[in-house]
Amino acid sequence: GPDITKAPLSFSAISEELAKKVDVTPHARFIDTSEVLIEKGLAPAAVLEAVQQIVGNQPSSSVLSQLAKVRWSSVLSFSLDSHFDDCFRQERDRRPAWPPIAVLRTLSEALPPKAIPLFKLMGVSTDETCAYSTSSYTIRRALWRDAAKIFRDYTKSNPVLCIGMSDASWAFVDFITDMIAIRAMPSTLLLLADDPLVNNAILRSILETRCTLLKVRG
Repeated sequence: GPDITKAPLSFSAISEELAKKVDVTPHARFIDTSEVLIEKGLAPAAVLEAVQQIVGNQPSSSVLSQLAKVRWSSVLSFSLDSHFDDCFRQERDRRPAWPPIAVLRTLSEALPPKAIPLFKLMGVSTDETCAYSTSSYTIRRALWRDAAKIFRDYTKSNPVLCIGMSDASWAFVDFITDMIAIRAMPSTLLLLADDPLVNNAILRSILETRCTLLKVRG
């Protein structure tokens, strides 16, 4: 998630920066703040450009190179940036025994055989796949269930690590509801012990009877 590819509260920072453009109160979800800007008369293309600039100006995390050293079987990314994607592919280039990594930006492109799928669930900020507003996010969500099915098939019964999602918990909860709907929930979900999601009451209530939630030390 964006908390690990950028920094904690990076999604909230997008909302705050957008709100300054028309002097409104930022929403908890930056996509809703974007929608307010459009309602105030800003062109959708101008709002997308603003999101692109904000994300582009945010520094990348220093831990990505370590995270990329793991041969993940599949990756679900809620980040709008491509920092982890680039690190993961660079690591793969140093390890020829690894399968190729397929970064799926549109979520509708074909997955190459034997590739490691990396799903950009929110798209990327640098092009039209970016889920920058409530409406574009809603359209994007319509493609999530197919990604969830493939992710389930690749991870099978293995534990799934969730990292850097506390500031995007709203999107994470939406994705979990899709996983529940198609019976694609992982059997075990791992969270870092100091992750704020550990104490997220909504998340715990949803997952309580559907998977095992384990805290791990980073």
